[in-house]
Amino acid sequence: MAALIFAKVEKINFHIVNFVFLVIGFVPLFLSLYAKSIKGGRVNKYFSWLMMACFIYSLGNALEMFAASLNWKIAFLKMEYLGAVFLGPLMLMLAIHYTGNEKLVNRKSVSMIFLVSFSLLGLVLTNPFHRLFYREFAVEFNGLIDHLVSRKGMLYWVHQTYTVLLLVISLWLLIRMAQEVPHSVRRQVYMVLFGLCCPFIIYLWYLTGTIPYQLDVIPFGFALAGIFIFLGLLKFKLFQIAPVAYKTLFDNMEDGVIVTDLEHNLITCNLSAKRFMAFGSAEMTLGNIREEWPEVAELIISPLDFDVREFHKIQQEYLHWFLASKSVIKDNKDNVVGNIISLRDITQEKNYRLEIEKAREAAEKANQAKSEFLANMSHEIRTPLNGVIGFTELLTNTQLNEQQKRYANTALQSAGALLDLINDILDLAKIEAGKTEMDYKKTNLYDLLQTVVEVLCFQAHQKGLELLLDIEEEVPEWVVVDRQKLKQILINLLNNALKFTQKGEVILKVSRSEVEKGKEILLKFAIKDTGIGIEQEKQTLIFDAFSQADSSTTKKYGGTGLGLTISTRLLSMMGSKIRLDSCVGKGSTFYFDLLLPFFEEGTPKMDFFPSLSKVLLIDNNESSRDIIQRYCRRLSVTAISTGDFGEAFGWMETADGKFQAVIMDHKVLGSGSIIAVEKITNLFKNKYEQPHFVAMVGADDGEVTIEQYKRAGYGLFLNKPVTLQKLIALFKSLSNEKDHFDRKGGAIQDVHQQGISVLLVEDNSINRMLIKVYMERLFPGVEVIDADSGRKALELYESRGPDLVLTDLSIQDMNGYEICNLIRNLPGGKDIPIIGLSVNALNTEKKRGYRGDFNDFMTKPIFHETFKAVMERWLPKKHNGHIG
Repeated sequence: MAALIFAKVEKINFHIVNFVFLVIGFVPLFLSLYAKSIKGGRVNKYFSWLMMACFIYSLGNALEMFAASLNWKIAFLKMEYLGAVFLGPLMLMLAIHYTGNEKLVNRKSVSMIFLVSFSLLGLVLTNPFHRLFYREFAVEFNGLIDHLVSRKGMLYWVHQTYTVLLLVISLWLLIRMAQEVPHSVRRQVYMVLFGLCCPFIIYLWYLTGTIPYQLDVIPFGFALAGIFIFLGLLKFKLFQIAPVAYKTLFDNMEDGVIVTDLEHNLITCNLSAKRFMAFGSAEMTLGNIREEWPEVAELIISPLDFDVREFHKIQQEYLHWFLASKSVIKDNKDNVVGNIISLRDITQEKNYRLEIEKAREAAEKANQAKSEFLANMSHEIRTPLNGVIGFTELLTNTQLNEQQKRYANTALQSAGALLDLINDILDLAKIEAGKTEMDYKKTNLYDLLQTVVEVLCFQAHQKGLELLLDIEEEVPEWVVVDRQKLKQILINLLNNALKFTQKGEVILKVSRSEVEKGKEILLKFAIKDTGIGIEQEKQTLIFDAFSQADSSTTKKYGGTGLGLTISTRLLSMMGSKIRLDSCVGKGSTFYFDLLLPFFEEGTPKMDFFPSLSKVLLIDNNESSRDIIQRYCRRLSVTAISTGDFGEAFGWMETADGKFQAVIMDHKVLGSGSIIAVEKITNLFKNKYEQPHFVAMVGADDGEVTIEQYKRAGYGLFLNKPVTLQKLIALFKSLSNEKDHFDRKGGAIQDVHQQGISVLLVEDNSINRMLIKVYMERLFPGVEVIDADSGRKALELYESRGPDLVLTDLSIQDMNGYEICNLIRNLPGGKDIPIIGLSVNALNTEKKRGYRGDFNDFMTKPIFHETFKAVMERWLPKKHNGHIG
């Protein structure tokens, strides 16, 4: 480039000094290119641009020295200004970013600084038109070469003042930084500071006019500046560290931060670190830190890339907690170049945690108090409610006229609704308090499902609904499940379906999924109804506590909206959730899956009945017929089903072979048509070989219906909903040709109760009276010995030797657990059945009861059927004078 220029110049000054200046001018260019090759932050970028400006100035100065004519010297002088006008702004920007003071400038202020430089450059290039920079030029021989001399104008001194001002600001930022950083870092700052001073010092020397031969030696200053700054940044690896560290350290951080190199030398720290550690800049050394802050010193010298320490110190007579962490600094090549130690004062957070812990303990105490209150409330409400429900239930079974019976049934239903409300609220309170525990046991699933539908059949049949139980053949009989929780979930869902179904049917269906794992099986439980259905946008709302799809449903259908919430939370504890398919006006299906362990016993053992090959099923509900037909096939009995009497007569005439039994629901003829049953039955008897006649009756069918069936020749009864167990019992009875099948679907047992005595321990006279009435009605041969205190109960036990003990758990002088344990230690006490009675529905009394060595447990209020089932299970029997 220089050769091409020299070829056009008329005369060239050749001197060794010219070549020295030319070589010196290329030093900044090499530094600029090297810095640009290193990927770094803004410090690196501004250093590279500064060196490029220095190179342009130095190159123009060298070419000016080579040129001999005045015009060429003026042209190269203007070339110098291409770099000179930007020296001051670039020095300032380098100093600002190096010291971490980016907040001092913004994009607008930076633009203004460089705009001044561009304006000065334009004025220099147009100087011949206004003579404001240089008034005149001349070429003089200085003893070495011809050099350019000039008389300066006003704008020249404005430019020099502007450049010096920016340089002074840069030096001030560096001096202030040197006072703030640790001693080990000051050497780097001093080198950068001295590098920026070099051009300034040489320029002042140039202004004195004492430089030999009046040479412009400022390019030497630029070269020295570049070398000192570059060595400082390179030696202390600021090209790698500064872009990360200073942006983090000096951006008003509240955390104290210390930066170290790989040799554990302190590079820098922020003001927060000094404030926390109470060190001055000169005192911030590893030795002082090791003495005063050993935990921080351990982090500094730790070989780990990441480490955390929590510790406390006494400062100004107060306890302070600190959290110190260490992390590494990496360059763009992923090489570790240093470490950052962060120090945070967590005293306030510790205090908050302490307050939270105290609040948690207070909340637990409050929750415990709430639980105790609910338990006491349960006791106080259930005690009188037990008498209300028990005696009202007994009243409905006495001789009453229609109006009296309606009043009694209304009172019983209202008491039942109150009991349901109490149970729901207490169940939800148990779940929210975390008091609900799962009790997984081997359970007969078929018996559990039959119990569930039996509980709700009366409610369904009163509304004219069919309640059906559909268990697929692949479903095993024995599984491991929390019997009570599953029962509660199914009853809640069935009760919900019955409440919102006005006609049609509700089906509880259990099927086996294809997905199974080892000894576990996935069972699907579905409750399908033909009710009102639920709109899509309201299907999520119904699972919230005290919520229903529409507030008007509360008035129309009743309920608290807690049943689904409780079921949802219980299923969540069992690892499942309720899903819903619903269509407005067509019904809903609630379903959930349970992964349960099962046993190889499989489905119930199927008995075969050689004397039974065909039965005729007459039922007006198609779903009921389908389910009973499938149950019959599992028992190897063919069931021909129809919902029409004309078709039934046709089957009797055309069937191959005879029907051994006719199972008929009188509702096929419509309501109030039981009288027609006798006529139809007589037609069967007169025309065909007489089969066994079995009447399917609902829970709402009264004694009048039963008597009419008996007069028509029906000796056997099958209670709806029909289950597999009921069919097995029925077919056994038909095979043995015994007509002792009772309304509950099971054979009547010959139980001799004479000579059996029961000790009843109850301090509430009403409940004592209720249980005695139950015993008198259900087991008239059993003697009841009552005691109103624990002390009296023990005396009666020793003197009378009862065969069974019923004891309340809340006797005043001693609780039921104490009574149970004392009886177990008396002669014969280990073998006697002891049943606990409690009104405490919140605490898991049943589980506690078994730990107290009870045989069984009943929760008040005690319903007639519940009492009967438990007593039949444990009441001893006497055969030929021996209890067995």
